[in-house]
Amino acid sequence: MKKRTLGLISANYTSDELLALTESRTVATIPFGGRYRLIDFPLSNLTNSDIRTVGLITPYYYRSIMDHIEAGKPWELDRKIGGLFVLPGTVYGERKKTSRFLIRDLIRNRRILDRSSSDFVLMCDTSAVMNCDLKPFIDAHAESGCPISLMYVNEAGKKNRTYIKTDAKNRVTKLERGESKLTKLFNGYLIINRNFLLDFIDWYKALDNEDIMEVITNNAEKYEINAYECPCYCGIIETIADYKKVSRDLLDHEVRTELFEQDNIIQTKISDESPTIYKPSASVKKSLVAAGCIIEGTVENSIIFRRTTIKKGAVVKDAIIMQQNVIEADATVINAICDKYVHIGRKTHIEGSADNPVVIKKNTII
Repeated sequence: MKKRTLGLISANYTSDELLALTESRTVATIPFGGRYRLIDFPLSNLTNSDIRTVGLITPYYYRSIMDHIEAGKPWELDRKIGGLFVLPGTVYGERKKTSRFLIRDLIRNRRILDRSSSDFVLMCDTSAVMNCDLKPFIDAHAESGCPISLMYVNEAGKKNRTYIKTDAKNRVTKLERGESKLTKLFNGYLIINRNFLLDFIDWYKALDNEDIMEVITNNAEKYEINAYECPCYCGIIETIADYKKVSRDLLDHEVRTELFEQDNIIQTKISDESPTIYKPSASVKKSLVAAGCIIEGTVENSIIFRRTTIKKGAVVKDAIIMQQNVIEADATVINAICDKYVHIGRKTHIEGSADNPVVIKKNTII
């Protein structure tokens, strides 16, 4: 019998390591790839995998999320049966920087779990950039007989991340948080049997400020946990260096094709724009340029978002320029990330390094 799955996305977290990009927004609504937000990837992955009931745990400053997803129409979640459920995230109490799936968020929104007839709950955060059919993950979880399954990618050397140690049957024997010699990195996607999750909430309700993954990490030997290797490209964004690296990965044709040029489409909020205008003085190499821009200067190895103007003589290299920026004539922007509505003045020179890009916050005039 086909098992039914409820989707649950946690957007109630931020990260100081993303600097100015999260000063006025959560990780979920960080712009990415010229026209997307990070929330688009988990929403699309769930709905492309035939999960038609999705709960979205929002932060208390939820305006940007709601402005972007509205009723969920691009993801076909504006439905009479199932659809998108916007769930309030808690704002009180302590929380750790690494928290993603707070127990108190689940306690507050337990009703969606109680009323669901689903067998499984597929939980995810919004930090993973991937286009992945999750049906094999769900099938593998069902076949394993385990109450919990974790998805991982093979990537070593990350700090403050959760790593997985497995046996020959791909059962989890240990979870480690922090710098580790292990290579199986948890990517933020997990499946829990719904009844087990309800019991889990009851067992640990006194620890409501804890994260589910922290409790699982500290008690891994008590539970049977299945591990599942992510079969596709997966870029995890936790720091500003991650954001720049994963964004630059889009300039690789194979990565870009895997993310955006397959049958399962990453949907986003529709925004109709006129085509970008390239003036005779424009020079664009190995870059992604969204619609609605005016390019007169030089752009290399960069990602340019919608409605940005780069004037004659300006040079933009190894940069990420978000929506409605203006780079005036003869300005230079190298190894920088400019948030929305930034205005770079004539002959201004801005330059960071590959490992430490300059980050300019929204609405800045230089």
